[in-house]
Amino acid sequence: MRIKNAIIILGPGKSGSTLLNHIFSLHPDLFWISTYVNKFPEHPELSILNNIHRIPMLEKNSRNKDNFPRPAEAFFFWTYHITTFWSDKPISSEEGARLNKALSKIRKFQSGNRLLLK
Repeated sequence: MRIKNAIIILGPGKSGSTLLNHIFSLHPDLFWISTYVNKFPEHPELSILNNIHRIPMLEKNSRNKDNFPRPAEAFFFWTYHITTFWSDKPISSEEGARLNKALSKIRKFQSGNRLLLK
């Protein structure tokens, strides 16, 4: 899978970037790494639960609940798939393939076309 036109949100703390990320995550054309997939990066199929986030009544009533899938910054996901994430070493072809496979599964289960990252 080749990632085209990804949306990457960057911002300093307390700038509203998390709120913007949450608002964008409601769009049906976007797929993202959730808190569940971040916690269990070996199970990208958990991203099917991200679709709960797109049901207006459930999303509205679960905003203050920690046990619902939400977009995550996903540092654990990235470091699980890319062991050299915090270094200047290049990504190995095996790691690249594993990451690509995981992102493809997330895309498939969430039915989005563009990757949203924060």
